[in-house]
Amino acid sequence: MLFKTKKSMKVPDSLLNPNDNYNRLAQSIGKVIAVKRFNIVLTDLMALSVTQYLQYNFK
Repeated sequence: MLFKTKKSMKVPDSLLNPNDNYNRLAQSIGKVIAVKRFNIVLTDLMALSVTQYLQYNFK
């Protein structure tokens, strides 16, 4: 035989435990949302600091 089928015959864990799959998906979505929120906060802080800097320098 050319192909070793022992490893491919094993059922993946995601099929045996679909809840684990959903949990992983939810975690990754949560991470994406957290990163986006963090980026929004960062851009807000940068905008604030820039406007404060401009107001301070060009009074």
